[in-house]
Amino acid sequence: MRSAVITRLSFGMYLLSVVACLPISAQTVASDSQAVALMNACSRAMGSPSQSFAIEAVGTVVGPNEKDVPLELKAKLSGVDRIRWEVSGGSDRMLLTRDGMAVKESRRGVPRKLNGNDHIFAVPDLLPAYACGLSLQYFDVASGGQETVGGQLTDHLVVKVRQGTHATTAAPSTIDLYLDLQTHVIVALRQTFYANGVLANSRLMESRFGSYLLVAGVQVPQHIERYVSARKIQTIQLTSITASESTTTAEFQQ
Repeated sequence: MRSAVITRLSFGMYLLSVVACLPISAQTVASDSQAVALMNACSRAMGSPSQSFAIEAVGTVVGPNEKDVPLELKAKLSGVDRIRWEVSGGSDRMLLTRDGMAVKESRRGVPRKLNGNDHIFAVPDLLPAYACGLSLQYFDVASGGQETVGGQLTDHLVVKVRQGTHATTAAPSTIDLYLDLQTHVIVALRQTFYANGVLANSRLMESRFGSYLLVAGVQVPQHIERYVSARKIQTIQLTSITASESTTTAEFQQ
C-alpha cells in the first residue's frame, strides 16, 4: 500500500513548475477593476514572496484510501522553480527534485528518467502566495463571481496568460483562485495542465488549503488537500515550516 501512495505522490510533484514557463493562453480575458482589486487584496493578505524566498517543511502525506499509511514528508522550496520533495515510509523512499525544468526522481535510490516538459504547472501549492503576485503585464485577470468550494463561499478569480507572452510548446493553462470573502487568503487553487501538450490529456488539479502559518511575512498553508479531476489524491499536513536562509543548487539537482 505504501508503494502505491508514493506513486501518487510523484505524480503530484510533477505539477510544480515555474511561472516564467507558463504556456500561452488560447483565450485571453481583459482584466477588470474589481478583479484587480481582489488580486491586490489577496497579495496583501498572503504576503509577497520574492523569487529567492525559501522554506523548509516537515510533515506527513497520505493517499485517498482509508488503509493508506501516512508517510513522512520533507520538502524544500526556493522561489517557484526550485523544489526538493522527499517522502519515506518503512523501506520505501522517493526523492524528487526540480531545478527549473530539470526534474529528477529516484525510488529506493534507483533513478527514474523524467521529462520536465510533460506537465506545466504555474504555482507550487506549498507556496500559493505566488499566485497573488502574478504580474498583470503578462496575465489577464477577471472576476468569476462567487462560488462555493468545499462548502465555503468564495470570490472566484480567473487568471490567464496574455496572448503572445511566455511561449512554450505546451498547451494552454488557466489559473483559478478562490479567495475567502473576508480575509482574501486563498481557499483553493485550480489549474488545468496538459500532459505532453496534448489537449486530450488535460487534467484539472485543485489544491484546497486549511490553516495558514505566517513565515517571514508570507502565509504558508499547514493543511493541503489535492484533487485531480475532482478526485482527492493526497492530504498533506505540515507540522513544521521555517524560512530557509540559505540554499544550494545541489539540493535541487539530487
